[in-house]
Amino acid sequence: MESGFEPKILFKSSQWDFMSEMVAANLGVTILPESICNRVMNKRIRIIELIPITPWNLALITKKDKYLSYAGRTFIDYISKHSSSRIGYNLKL
Repeated sequence: MESGFEPKILFKSSQWDFMSEMVAANLGVTILPESICNRVMNKRIRIIELIPITPWNLALITKKDKYLSYAGRTFIDYISKHSSSRIGYNLKL
């Protein structure tokens, strides 16, 4: 890595409550979004803000050549119009 530090990752999980309990048990560290950190209510955990803030890159995914409801298409149109980045999708209507 650029900083000269290479983390030794032994376990990965998508269960934020499990990860925070592992940290509380002094079994490692974790990186979580601020919205999740705000929900962690454990006095044994210290939350440190990372600077610079790492932006999330999100994507909308639909199954190719399958029915997409009117509500789904409307949602994608809304996100496309109100997003700072371009979102593209291909619908066969």
